Parts: sequence; structure tokens; C-alpha cells
Amino acid sequence: MPIYRYVGLDAQGKKRRGTVEAADLQRARTRLATQSLIVIELSDLTRKERPFFPSSFSMERKSRPMAMKTFLLFVQQFSALLKAGIPIVRALQLMADETRDKRLKVILIDAIEHIAAGSTLSSALSLHSGVFPPFFVALIRSGEQSGELATALAQAAEFYEKQHTTREEIKSALIYPAVITVFALSTMLFMLFFAVPRFAGLYTDFGVSIPGPTQFLLDLSDIVRTYGWLIAAIPLIMWASTQLFRHASFVKRLRFIGDQLLLHMPVMSGIQIKGAHARLARTLATFYRAGVPLTQALRAGQELLGNAIYRRSLKGVIERVEGGEPLSRAFRNTHTWTPLFVHMVEIGEATGELEETLEKLASFYEQDVAQTVTRFKALIEPTLIVLLMVLVGGLMLLMFIPMLSMYQQFV
Repeated sequence: MPIYRYVGLDAQGKKRRGTVEAADLQRARTRLATQSLIVIELSDLTRKERPFFPSSFSMERKSRPMAMKTFLLFVQQFSALLKAGIPIVRALQLMADETRDKRLKVILIDAIEHIAAGSTLSSALSLHSGVFPPFFVALIRSGEQSGELATALAQAAEFYEKQHTTREEIKSALIYPAVITVFALSTMLFMLFFAVPRFAGLYTDFGVSIPGPTQFLLDLSDIVRTYGWLIAAIPLIMWASTQLFRHASFVKRLRFIGDQLLLHMPVMSGIQIKGAHARLARTLATFYRAGVPLTQALRAGQELLGNAIYRRSLKGVIERVEGGEPLSRAFRNTHTWTPLFVHMVEIGEATGELEETLEKLASFYEQDVAQTVTRFKALIEPTLIVLLMVLVGGLMLLMFIPMLSMYQQFV
């Protein structure tokens, strides 16, 4: 029968080590659970496997943000388990057993150890800075202080799910045009590399006079074939530069300019503006309901806004609110936010129902983003297909024009 080495925590939170005999890994876990042990490490000695959970991992991996889908699933599962009345440590252990993300597994086990040693959940999670969003930890801390941790987690699950939905809708609006553009460029490059040179050889053999537009296309083909490696390297160099120097001022300036351009593009500007308002309204509503201070909720919104223009504007709002201005006036004085948004915040402040007003604003803008994206897709799909047909058809036409001269020579 296989022998398993284990490391676990007993009922007093003390670490215990030893071995246990069992038919398989699951039975070993069950046997240890009957001894009131929470398993941290479990390895099969007969197969000479390494411990499943590494004793340590690099700070770099600790600080790398968790994938949004993984994080969202974690929050939803945690919320459901606490709502079902399962204790925090047991819920963390269940999620650690179920998750396929090894890094999350190690983090959850680490959190169990700290909680067993007397720490709060928010303190244990805050040790993994960069993995969990700081404002998620703030929501957890608020829930602990109010005694409504399950409610706080449910709010966090709803908040991040809607944020993820809005982000995915905006992303989907950008992906389709990008895919069509890449396909069009690939088609054009393929023709310039392979098709155009064959026609050029044919025209040279027959001594056909080549009109100006076709000659331009042939020259372009020669340039692409000669310097193709350099043309292909340019986007790679640009991408590598932005990664290496992403904190440099010139890269930030380029991103700022790019975000400005997005706010002036037809249709895309509407998606960007509505998306920014939806994210901020949802953030403020969630944190306001959880009892998080207003300036901290605004900073959470600043972190979640994707557009640099709106992040800078919200920074000005935070400074004004900290200086004593009402929230609605701070928004109005930055001249970035829509009149509807400012007016509704003003009404919420005047009636004392800011949370409900922000919830309505968030729902309104989220629905508006979804409708705008749907209309944009319906418009852009046929437009891009027509443009692709015109591009390919234009290239073919330029190549076949000299054939008319060849035909006239033989007639």
C-alpha cells in the first residue's frame, strides 16, 4: 500500500508532519481529515514525488496579478461557500483542493496558516500584494469589521463579474476589426511576396509596357521582398520596447496620445466614454455600499479605468474631494464627465440616496455599452468585408491591366 508524507495543521493551528498509509491520494486526505488535520502538503513516497506544494516561491511570481477569470472564479466560489455557512478556513481548504492554478493553491494554503496563527482573512490576503487587488482586500476588511463577510464577498463577486463583462464587451468590439485588419495585411503581403513577382517576370518576358500604378505595385513588391525581415521586425521591436520601458515617460506619453485618439474616433469614442462611466459608477456604488471611505472608492475606480484621460481626470476629482468639495462639484469642475453623470450624482447627494443613484447609473451605462457594441459589430462587419474585397480586387486589377496590352499584341 502506498505511503504518503504529509504536512498539516491540527485543531490548535500547530503544524504537524508524518506519514500515512492509504490506497490512493484521496483516501489519504480522508484519513487525515478524520484526525482533524488540514492538509498543506501531501506526497507519495513510493513514487518519490516531490511535495505537491513548494515550500517557497519567488517574490516575482507572488506579485504578478492573477488572471481575471481565475480571480473571478475564486471570488464567486468563496462567496458561495461562506453563504452556505462553511467556515473560512474550511472554505479556503476546499478551494485549494479544487483549483488547478498552482500559484493560487499555494497562496490559499499560506492564508490558512496565517489565519490559524491568529491573523484575519484581510491581513492574510494583503501579504500577497499585487496578486489580489488592494480594493478587494479593502472590501474584505470592511466585511470583517461589520460582521458581514459573506455579504461583502457577494458584493465583490457581483462587482468584479460586471466589471469583467463590461471589459469583455469593449474588448470584443476591438478584436474583430483587428482580426480583419491583420487578415487584410497578410493577404496583401502574400500577394506582394509571391503573386506580384510572377506577374512581373511574365511582363518582362513579353516586353509589355507597364502603366504607372502597376509599376508602383511592382516597386512596392521589390521593397517588401528586399526589406521584408526589417518590416516584420519593426512591430516586434516596438512591442519589446514598450515592455522594457513601459514605465518610461515617453511610453506613458504614447499611451496617453493613443487614448486621446480613441476618444475622438467615431463609435469607439462612445464605447470608451460609456465604459469609463459604467466602471466608475459600479465601483463607487459597490464600495459606498460596503462602507469604504469615498476617497478610497475613487482610487479604486482610478485603478480600474482603462483610459489614461479618465484616470487623470479622476485624479483631479480625488484631489478636489480631499480638499472639501462635494463629489458632484468635483466631477463638474474637471470637465470630462458627461452632464447626465454629474447631474445624477448631484441628485443622489441632495436626496441622500447616492448609493441607489450610482447603481442606476452603472446599470444604465452597462446596458448602453452592450447596445453600442452590438450596433458597432453589425456595422463594422460588412464594412470591413467590403474594404477587404476592394483591397484584394484593386491589387488584382492593377496586375491584370498590362495583360490588356499583351492581348492587343496578339490580336
